[in-house]
Amino acid sequence: MRSTRRKFIWFVSAVVVGCLTVAFLAVGRPPITLRVVSVQRVSATLTARCEISNRGNKPIKLTIHSIGQTPFYNRLQRPPFSWRRILSDCRSAISWRPVGWDMECGIDAQEKILVPGQTFPFTASIIDTNRPIRLEVSYRLGGADFTALSQTIFP
Repeated sequence: MRSTRRKFIWFVSAVVVGCLTVAFLAVGRPPITLRVVSVQRVSATLTARCEISNRGNKPIKLTIHSIGQTPFYNRLQRPPFSWRRILSDCRSAISWRPVGWDMECGIDAQEKILVPGQTFPFTASIIDTNRPIRLEVSYRLGGADFTALSQTIFP
């Protein structure tokens, strides 16, 4: 009797864990991905070849520069290490923040729509720093604003 109950508890636990795993995989997949394909040094700056892919089932709106056909993006850095900052901001000790010298101008802005399954390649210039950096692209999906983050780019 006791071993049957124990087997039943293990079986139910395994089923619950399996269902939760499938749910997180299905729901947790972002509709858009920002991927850094390669990083190259061009003259004195780093240049990243990137791709934005729409993996969702709805169109996505991007704001891009009409001249260079690159989306508006932000460069993010981790702030310098400081115990005071970590203690005051315990929830996000490893937070990424926009760099202070990042300037994007919207004079030549236009809208680009990525349909489901479409990939949009672009190049992003990265001002040389001695700290890791990430890229962030904003997009609209269903009337709401979202952001996509790249993986960390190391200098």
